[in-house]
Amino acid sequence: MVSVNCNERLTSVIIDVDFRHTPHGATVKVTLKSFNHSPSLSQETYAFTANVFIDGKNVGTARNMGHGGPTELSISSADRTRLTAHAKSIFPAVPFSFDPSKLWVRDTAEDVIDDLVHELVKAKEEARLERRFMKDLTTKLLVLQPNGTIQASVVLPTIRLAELLRSQRLPTWAMKGKVLNALPVAEARTIWFKAVVR
Repeated sequence: MVSVNCNERLTSVIIDVDFRHTPHGATVKVTLKSFNHSPSLSQETYAFTANVFIDGKNVGTARNMGHGGPTELSISSADRTRLTAHAKSIFPAVPFSFDPSKLWVRDTAEDVIDDLVHELVKAKEEARLERRFMKDLTTKLLVLQPNGTIQASVVLPTIRLAELLRSQRLPTWAMKGKVLNALPVAEARTIWFKAVVR
């Protein structure tokens, strides 16, 4: 199970991974703290730095420069052995697409950290998109056009937007489509994400 807890500004992030399917019922809780991701430096891999905690104890650091090289994990050999044993038990071997007779095996402590980083970056992006959606919904007239695109008005004060929706005197370009601001938030979110995240 992976759970991601982020504060609103995403300055501190905790990712907990609970490995329940490990041999002998052992459980390891891996947490990344002080996570800093640099999208501008991420080329082939995620560029990041983080402190690594195992079962609540700070055991070292992890980082990747983002140039396609492996993640550098600075932890003790005992902690590395522990994470590697868990990696071997949770990651299945996958056949290579170009040669199914050979297997791609992810069985290192670094693989555990890389998976956590991937989940974290994905969660941060989803949180960023959610903030953008809520801002657009409360400051712009959003209209789903028949061609599947969303057209937005200029930024309006919230009171002006509410008056416009209440009066139903919409601009001509908004008459042909579906006004997202008039829909329940969950439905508007689904339509917006489908149109924006293609």
